[in-house]
Amino acid sequence: MKCAKSKILPEPTYTGPENVVYFRTVSGLDEELERDKRVTWLVTFYTVWNPSCTNFAPVFAKLSAEYALDNYKFGKIDVGRYPDAARKYQINDSSLSRQLPTLIQFKQGKEVDRRPTVDHNGKLICLRPPPRTPSAPLIPQPSENVAAYLLDKEGDRENKERS
Repeated sequence: MKCAKSKILPEPTYTGPENVVYFRTVSGLDEELERDKRVTWLVTFYTVWNPSCTNFAPVFAKLSAEYALDNYKFGKIDVGRYPDAARKYQINDSSLSRQLPTLIQFKQGKEVDRRPTVDHNGKLICLRPPPRTPSAPLIPQPSENVAAYLLDKEGDRENKERS
């Protein structure tokens, strides 16, 4: 019975507010990137059948609704429908790929950042924070967070003055 329901009823999709431009061709994306070089674009390359893309869609939509500006815009292109975009931007759209969704930031019409990051052979590069050294304290010291330290000192001073 579950199979019949899933074929009749589509997967739930995000229907909240968003400020996203949907590109229908790779040339449409390229034209928009060249049209106004002052605009920085964050574009997600996705497919509708990929669970990671489906899960990321509401996050991207909410980000676009909150952070879109005249000079910072959000866009999406479906590389399942438009595989020439995947080829041009070297995104593996196979069902076994871990590159979906891919986010690319374009500044002055050029790619400046991408997640996930891929090497020249198409393999994912894992970006990890540097390991902690044994001498590094696990608890942040006041010098690491000066603002919080100063606020704590002011709070202590006010409590002493009240008593």
